[in-house]
Amino acid sequence: MILPFEQHEDDALLDVVLISRARLARNISGEPFVNRANREEQIRIRDGIASALRGLPELGLHWFDPETAPSAEGQVLLERHLISPKFLEPGPHRLAGYREDARLSVMINEEDHLRIQGYGLAGGLSLAWANAKGCERLLDEHLNFAFNEQLGYLTACPTNVGTGIRLSLMLHLPGISLIGGMDRMQHAADDLNLEMRGTSGEGSEAIGHLHQISNRRTLGVDEEDLLHFLEHDFLSRVVREERRARDTLLSTRREFLDDRVQRALAMLRHARLLGEREALDLLSELRLGIAAGLLTGVPLQTAGQLMQRVRSGHLTRATGCTEEEPLRIQRADLVRRELGGDSPPSEST
Repeated sequence: MILPFEQHEDDALLDVVLISRARLARNISGEPFVNRANREEQIRIRDGIASALRGLPELGLHWFDPETAPSAEGQVLLERHLISPKFLEPGPHRLAGYREDARLSVMINEEDHLRIQGYGLAGGLSLAWANAKGCERLLDEHLNFAFNEQLGYLTACPTNVGTGIRLSLMLHLPGISLIGGMDRMQHAADDLNLEMRGTSGEGSEAIGHLHQISNRRTLGVDEEDLLHFLEHDFLSRVVREERRARDTLLSTRREFLDDRVQRALAMLRHARLLGEREALDLLSELRLGIAAGLLTGVPLQTAGQLMQRVRSGHLTRATGCTEEEPLRIQRADLVRRELGGDSPPSEST
């Protein structure tokens, strides 16, 4: 089986959708769940799954061991959404595999024995699903997953029992937020049995107007029906609402919107110190300005890529800086350089 890693998504939704992800939770039949397993059992589960994955070179996985790798490496994978915050917590013997192109990752001994995550970009939920399902089918030939005829796939958390599938979209929704529509969006998600979370998942806040939306139910749902609903019915509705909100701001509060965008651009082009949260919020405003047609000359993808590159893990890996003050300087330098800002004045001799 050849996984569709090289396919390209339609970027028509890039102004709203940043990442599409499909996650499958699986456990090994006859083995205790991670939270009930002792050290020897955790190691046996980890090594067994890793051996099966290493026997599939077509997946092109690189490996990350949180017990031995530099902390910055784990932070980068977290910022790319290839692993979860829980995966980096002290506890079970864990291992992660991931593709450098961020199309696939696997977490071993996170909450379940195995979590397979497929990814797509804007509007690429079908591709994300194909990547995750393709990996699972390959592994199914080597591993015996815990399955019950009545309940479906058995998982450590009851909310994942059944298909074990979690489809999620990372959405940039500044327009809806600025017109005060997030409460209505939350109510709509609740009514549709969807989970609305912050930028880093459960319990996090929405930094830079970035929200994760995913299905809540996994028991008794048809995978293809869920995929179609999220990718076509729900996503088209959200995209329409966000673009309508931007149009409303342009037609009724243009000066307000333009002022926010121009202030953000000025700060990004001239600041000498930038914290991570501040940079993400400013880049979110910049991205809004580009999508709304108020800014030209800066590609939408550049703004999106910067929202990842200014994160502390990525910046530490790129510069070697680990202390907060040098990171703030390096972050400001990076943004000014990419957005054509001014250079720091030379020291007088």
